[in-house]
Amino acid sequence: FRSMQKVGLGFDLGTTISLASIVNQSGRPEVVRGPSGRHLIPSAIYFDTNVVVGESAMDLGLRDPHGFAEAFKRDIGKPHYSRDVRGAQVPPEVLTAYLIRHMMENVRHSVGEVESAVITVPAYFDEKKRTATQQAAGLAGLKVLDIINEPTAAAIALGHEMMLDKQSSNKPRRLLVYDLGGGTFDVTLLEFADRTFRAISTDGDIYLGGRDFDERIIGIIAD
Repeated sequence: FRSMQKVGLGFDLGTTISLASIVNQSGRPEVVRGPSGRHLIPSAIYFDTNVVVGESAMDLGLRDPHGFAEAFKRDIGKPHYSRDVRGAQVPPEVLTAYLIRHMMENVRHSVGEVESAVITVPAYFDEKKRTATQQAAGLAGLKVLDIINEPTAAAIALGHEMMLDKQSSNKPRRLLVYDLGGGTFDVTLLEFADRTFRAISTDGDIYLGGRDFDERIIGIIAD
């Protein structure tokens, strides 16, 4: 195993899909794959005698929706998940912690022990939602190095690649980040130059993601 002291780790906790990535020893980003070889993890949990996370949870949830939880990112910061799970009200932080713990296990399988990470969140997340995300990580046994906005992460990734490729980044540039996710929609205008990033303006909608598109289409077909 490579030492996690020599690599950086980041988690993208999505409404529908989550992902872990590292910056390897050569300074390049690298997506973490689980034991099955997959890197995209459905943000889904199934409760029965055991707790199941990811693709298997999706399959079990189709047969038994009473033990199934998904899209709990939308409820982070609230007292409990939007519906009961097995007749119980479950805090979104607990559900998120199970997801983070599963991702940590994938990272351990690929690169070794993990203790800390950076977590990305939507630009619209307020302090309450950010604190709840940090609490979820704590429940999973993960130390949060920083919580950054998803559009900012995208801009940093671009700037990092430009520096690695030795492209000039001294001249100020403006970048529009269009982030249409499974549950959210964010647009952020950023300016970056000489390794400095500044958010000029941002806006978003928590109920304008791919999931909402699906539900609207289903509603039209049902009607």
